[in-house]
Order: sequence, then structure tokens, then C-alpha cells
Amino acid sequence: MNARENDDRTLDELLTGYYAPLREVSVDEREQVIERVAAARADVVPAGLTIRRRPLALLATAACLLVAISLAAILISPTAEHAYGLEALPERFFAVQSIRIRGTDYIYDNHKPEAPAVKVPTEFLVKRPNKYRHTSVGVGQSKNGVEIRRAMVYCDGRRQTLAQTDDKEYFTVPIGALEAQLKTEASVQAQIASEFLKPSTADYKKLRTETYAGRQCDVYENRIRDEDIERTTIETIWLDPTTGLPVHLVLDEVLDDGTTRRDSEYDEISVNIPLDDSLFEFTPPADYKSLVPAIDGEAGADATVEPPLDVTPRTSGAGFDSHYGMWHSFRLSDRSALVIWSRSQPEPAEGPVDWLSNIEFTVGKDRPAPRHAWIYQAGEADKWNWSLISAADGPFSDRLDAISFKMRGPRFEGNDYAFPLRFADADLEKILAAAAAGMLPADAPHHSLAALRALAREQLKDPPAAR
Repeated sequence: MNARENDDRTLDELLTGYYAPLREVSVDEREQVIERVAAARADVVPAGLTIRRRPLALLATAACLLVAISLAAILISPTAEHAYGLEALPERFFAVQSIRIRGTDYIYDNHKPEAPAVKVPTEFLVKRPNKYRHTSVGVGQSKNGVEIRRAMVYCDGRRQTLAQTDDKEYFTVPIGALEAQLKTEASVQAQIASEFLKPSTADYKKLRTETYAGRQCDVYENRIRDEDIERTTIETIWLDPTTGLPVHLVLDEVLDDGTTRRDSEYDEISVNIPLDDSLFEFTPPADYKSLVPAIDGEAGADATVEPPLDVTPRTSGAGFDSHYGMWHSFRLSDRSALVIWSRSQPEPAEGPVDWLSNIEFTVGKDRPAPRHAWIYQAGEADKWNWSLISAADGPFSDRLDAISFKMRGPRFEGNDYAFPLRFADADLEKILAAAAAGMLPADAPHHSLAALRALAREQLKDPPAAR
């Protein structure tokens, strides 16, 4: 185990322990635990991100992490003659250089639904290419009431810090330039996909035009039904038609009696604003305790050594004898992506081991199954597989479920996202090279980005072949 892996695992243990009291509820109460479960790592969980409820076995072992890759997009300069709608919202958001989102989460007591909500401030700051800061909130429900644990995650481009607000403790680890850039983009792309593009934009309807914070906005609404948890959410978004970007967002839950209650609200969404570098640096208050020795001046520390790319699972799930891990997914084109994942040993069967048995990739509801080809097949449990996934019927969506992953075991079902993430070609080449060096054997075939795209084009030419 190298030092970086040790840092990451220590970070896992710290956050798992930090949020552990929130999981100490009786079996009959677990189904009432609120969907917002804070991350079990300090990697990237954007402020206000709602985590889908998963099977209990999966919830007990992992939190859903969403990660993304850097983007080089062309800045759009609107003119007075052009008014933007919701179309191409992701591309416009990915083009901005800084983002500040502030809002409030509303936390309710499941045992006292008539009680007023606890309002928890949330914040999400990004300064491209390699700086971010966001809140992380864990919520536990029991008959004794609601317990909320707050933390703040910082990345200044060289270090990542988890500051546990309630316990007044913090933990800092070094971070490489490539990793910092990757996690910065993770924050942006996950936040946009999860909060601003829940369903297809075709499902939104324009309600009215009104002024918000001094800006004339088009107001759109969408009703989002999640059958898994039998919940309907109304999303209302205020869009500035001169920039094509949202300035206000409200999420309301529809209750059984047809009334609504506020779930979360973002009352500031600012882009391309000056953000001082000091905002992303953590300076511990005098009463905060460091959980590890300081990096600067530490005996044996070498600040000139670039930490390697983190190739530990970004998302994982487990139950009984089945488990999986997800790393990043890379968008190669509007219809093809590279998905990197691992799994437990398949169930015994006659013939060769099928490493895709009980695994399903999908690209959206009611769409044909995507095409799959191995770029690298590990042929071993818990080793990284590289899969080429292509949508046969058209482009991926820009939502979190653009590519979904499902693993079914005898007593386990895990669901996850393999969100295909945009990246500038030059940066993507660096990421792939670093990933291959960190996770593949030396004799594994090398595939350039151009070669991967050529394989993707061939994959879409012919009818699906055997896996």
C-alpha cells in the first residue's frame, strides 16, 4: 500500500466514523432515514446533493460519489438578439470559469412531521481549473429526533481538507495537480447533472416571466417522479435568457395529501465572478484539532513529489458475497464512453467465466441496451475493467443516469451511475495514461484517445456482436 492509498483509506475511516452515529437506528426505523446521506469520503459530494436510496446492504457499506473530468468548452457570448432557453444548459455551465452556489436544505423530523424544518445552509464554490469548496451534510433520524453533522471540504490545488464542523477536527492530505483538476470538474459536473438536469429538459414547461434579484427571468417547472421511493418532486428554475444560466432553483416535495413542502432552495447562483484563492484554503481555528500531523515541515515529507492519481474506487457497493467498484467514466463522443469498474468473482457456471454476468449497463429509460466491448478485461475479482459503452440509438443525455450500472447478486442488488464526463482531449490523454499506469499491468495493451474513438466508431457501425 503506498502513502496515497493510506491517506485515502484513513480519510474513509474518519468520515465513516464521523457519520457512524447517524446509522445507529433500529431495523424498523431504517426505512425512514432521510435520503440525504453524506459521503463516506471527503472526495466530492457537492452541496445539497441528494443521494438516491439504495438497498440496505449497499447503504451500509458505501455512499454514492459522483466524479467528473475537466472540460475545455467554448465560451458562449449571447447577443441582444438571442435569448437562451434550457437547451444546451450543460455546455453553457461547463464553459464558466468560476461558480458560487448558496442555498438551504430543509431537514424534517420523520417522527414529528408537523415540526418545522431545520434549515441547513449549503455552499458550493468552484474556481477552475483546480480549486473547490463545498459543504457536506449527514442526517440521521431516530425516535430521539434529527441529528445533523456538518463538514466542509476544501481543495486549494495542492491539498484537500475535510473540516468536521461539529467536532472541530480536520484532516488534510496532499493532492496532485491532475487529481485536483479532476475533482474540481467532478464538483461542477455532478452538481449540474444532479440538481439542474434531473430529467430531460423536454419535460420542463415554461410557466411565466418574472423578475428575480433584479433580473428578468423565464421560470420553468418540472415534476419529477421517482418510483423507487414513491416520491414526486417539483423543480422550479429561474433562467436568465440573456446568459442561458439559472439564477435561482427551488425543489419542493409533494406529500401524500397533495400539499408540498420545501426540500431545498438555491437563492444564489453566480458564475464568472472573482473568487480569491484564499477562499479555498483552510486555516484551522485555534480550537480545531488536527487528526494527522501537519504536512509542511513534517520529517521525511517531500513537497516536490507529485502525488499519484487516485485510482481507488470512487463509488462502491456490497452485499453478502457480491460487490463492485466504480472509478470514472469518460465521454469519448456524444454516443460513446469509457467506463472503468471492478467486481467480485461471478457465480460458478459451466464454461468460461463471464465477467458481465449479472451486470447491466443502461443509457436511459426505454432506450435500447447499449453496446459493450472490452478495452481491458482484468479476468480477476476486484481488478479494474475498462469497458467501451456506446448508445446505439443516439447521444447520451446530460443527466446522471446517462449511463447506469446495475449488479444483481443472489442476495444483493446494487445500482449506480457511470456518468460519462467531458474532458479536453489533451487532459483526457494525461488522465488515461496516469490511470493505466496506476491500475493496469505493464503488459496491458495501450490505447490512445484516437484509437479508443476509432474503436467506438466501429462499435456503432455493425449490429451488436457477442460480448
